[in-house]
Amino acid sequence: MSERKILAGPKGHMILGVLPMLRDDTLNFLKHVSQTYGDIVPMRILMSTAYLLNHPAHVEHVLQKNHRNYRKTPMVGKFRPVMGDGLVVSEGEL
Repeated sequence: MSERKILAGPKGHMILGVLPMLRDDTLNFLKHVSQTYGDIVPMRILMSTAYLLNHPAHVEHVLQKNHRNYRKTPMVGKFRPVMGDGLVVSEGEL
């Protein structure tokens, strides 16, 4: 059986997770996180965990080669009226 590696990521607020840091300075926060934690970074946002992928091969794996294996939470759909059908909200072929 293979060993599972526990990934490190920013701790964030006890309830909100990294949401305040994302809101305050998104680009610099994501840059800092990628430089500090590496290619795959788990980040708690409210009651969910999102993963920041920083390597092109990982992004290709998730978004192109195996997109059917990765589902977004139902909560993401609530952002559709504000964000439209972009990459953050859409799934599948769209």
